[in-house]
Amino acid sequence: MKKEKQEKKILYNFQQAALERIKNFDNALLAAEMGTGKTLMSIEQSERWNNPILICLVLKSTVQQWLDELSSQTERKVFNGYKKTKADGIQAFIDYDGRKAIVIGYDAYKAKCAEPLRQYINQNPNNTTMVCDESSLIGNMQSQRTKAVLKSKTKHKIMLSGTPATGGKMECLIPTMHLLGWPITKEKFLHDYCDVYEWTDPARPWVTIPIIQGYKNIDELHTGLEQHGTVFLTMEEAGVELPEVTEQSIRQRKTADYKKFMKNGIIQIGDEEIIGDNSLTKMMRARQLCSVYNPERAAAVEELLLQAGTEPVVVFYNWTAELDILKSTCERLKRPVSVVNGQGRDLSAYYAGTPGTVVCVQYRAGSMGLNLQNSRICIFFSLCLSYSDYEQAKARVHRIGQKKNCIFYTIICEDSVEEDILYTLAERKDYSEQLFARTYGEMGGVAA
Repeated sequence: MKKEKQEKKILYNFQQAALERIKNFDNALLAAEMGTGKTLMSIEQSERWNNPILICLVLKSTVQQWLDELSSQTERKVFNGYKKTKADGIQAFIDYDGRKAIVIGYDAYKAKCAEPLRQYINQNPNNTTMVCDESSLIGNMQSQRTKAVLKSKTKHKIMLSGTPATGGKMECLIPTMHLLGWPITKEKFLHDYCDVYEWTDPARPWVTIPIIQGYKNIDELHTGLEQHGTVFLTMEEAGVELPEVTEQSIRQRKTADYKKFMKNGIIQIGDEEIIGDNSLTKMMRARQLCSVYNPERAAAVEELLLQAGTEPVVVFYNWTAELDILKSTCERLKRPVSVVNGQGRDLSAYYAGTPGTVVCVQYRAGSMGLNLQNSRICIFFSLCLSYSDYEQAKARVHRIGQKKNCIFYTIICEDSVEEDILYTLAERKDYSEQLFARTYGEMGGVAA
């Protein structure tokens, strides 16, 4: 059945005002808070620039959403960068002579298979606009995806990010600042805008790593970004009042296995030997012992789903083993399941409005770019380590279009690494290997 074209959306007054503030810039950053409609605004701005070629670099999990939005909001011929047919894909896009747009993920864009697309862009710079969704993904100057974007010559670029100067990893702004025409060095950014702690590795005392503990001169940074084509927009400034949010922690006891593992760095559970031979693997395994290997975790989720009745519920998770537990729980409760993860995206049950649907979303694949405001209940089966991913996850539910008060349940083990992670996220920071090592020791303490 042919998909019916969606009706074109009209910008809110606050969105129109935001675009008015960047109309005289060739490149711009929409630093708009999650839920304010950055996708719609960026498409409108690209139409105002009126270049015949539009390149949209996005998260792979949001490709279909962008394809749908472009088809409904523009008269362009829209191509999917992952297709390889005569009618769709990179080569079909290159061959098409009219106004057009292509949507492709960052990692696909930097790959060898997209080289013809990159060459085509650089051969037509004055006719091309590039949209970079979730521009924090190009926050590392040394990564190949960032280099691919920086090397792309386009007349216009528009970056999208959720209010980067109010939290999260602001050093990820450096590549975006370069794209805006502000070629600041990392050293100068750290000196001018960061409180840096020089961490020395106990195992390698000759290695010193600068750790950002906080930020400073934010007003100065804010002003500089605005002078280079940035518009900041919060929900409050937009005059948008979202429903209230209740956050509740579900606390559980840590298991005897967790205690033994943290003491010895190794434990046997059934046929599986769990080893933490360095701080990174020990941190990951400690987190899994709180969720995957803790029978109370699945029981807590089951109880919350029963309380929710027939309402749709969104559950965020980290590992495939957690998804297996969630699927098993939903099967036992006869709940339909929708899944968004690195292997794909199936939201058919959720979009169909099937009563009792549980949407299982892996942080890395779905914390950005999903619209799940038909749900008001969100469960964090386990916590992520990134503050921005954590806030993005909440914004999948608590965003424009949400009409009901929301409730977020965070399940954590008491006196465990999970409590440390939750505390760090509450401080608007990322939880890192260095923080874990500082608290629990550098090595896992595995017996020889």
